[in-house]
Amino acid sequence: MRWGGRPDAPYRAVVFGLEEDMWKRFDAAYPEYEKTFAPKNVHLGELRGALSKRHTALIFFDKASKRHVDIATARLKVPIVYGSYAPIPQLEKAESDAVGFLLDTIGNWQNARRPTEIDVFLEHFNLSERAALMQDAAALAARLQIAPATGSDRLIVADNTADQTILGQHASAAAGSATMKHFELHLDQPWYRPEIILQFLNSLQTCDTIIVRDSALGLVARLAGRSVIVIGRPFWAGYGLSNDILSFKRRRDLDADAMVAIIMLILSRYVDETGKVINPTDGWSFPSVSQPGSAER
Repeated sequence: MRWGGRPDAPYRAVVFGLEEDMWKRFDAAYPEYEKTFAPKNVHLGELRGALSKRHTALIFFDKASKRHVDIATARLKVPIVYGSYAPIPQLEKAESDAVGFLLDTIGNWQNARRPTEIDVFLEHFNLSERAALMQDAAALAARLQIAPATGSDRLIVADNTADQTILGQHASAAAGSATMKHFELHLDQPWYRPEIILQFLNSLQTCDTIIVRDSALGLVARLAGRSVIVIGRPFWAGYGLSNDILSFKRRRDLDADAMVAIIMLILSRYVDETGKVINPTDGWSFPSVSQPGSAER
């Protein structure tokens, strides 16, 4: 266990399941917490001991062992906060990069079966009286657009073979003579890592349509300017941004500007490599996409 600084912070938390190379950035993103960082192989007794301190919350990421969490928090009245990378996790400006994080006290937005704070904001947050916010969001949404596709290929994003089969069936029904491509994700390659985001954006160069179940890469593709077919129930489906196979009951439609305003400017926090919290509207965009025929970074 590693104790962070910030003894004067108003809140205290144990952070579990976050990769060690992101501890400093996460610490900078949320200075209101005095944090203890727990490695993935932390001893249960040590984890429980840290959580036994008064007024200590648990912030756990999806890499944390659910069994460890259940045992460590048993019979302890520990506030639980779901930590994750932001739905748009990587940004770039010139030679700088920024990583986004998101905290949710209701649920994990990556688990589509449960409601989250994102759902509450998307359904209810009043954007009509926030003209400045929407202007910033519109400018950022425009910068997230990448060059139009040079072809009409369909890209299938699947985590496993069963998904590839189902997604492929939907892709074939809509593809006509278009070429089907696959973007494979492996367990040792989390979708939010910078190299994966860059590879994915590069794979969109010849693809005008992306087919996903719940993958957040579908939202990345949509904000990058591609058409997206969704066969699952990700939090961002049903608002008119995607072509949804399932039916949704949403309270309203949202455009890309509104989605960017809520998930990037209100709910997420971004930190650059120096540990500075950045404003995504200050010239930031997606990582640079290689031009066809050029070497990828």
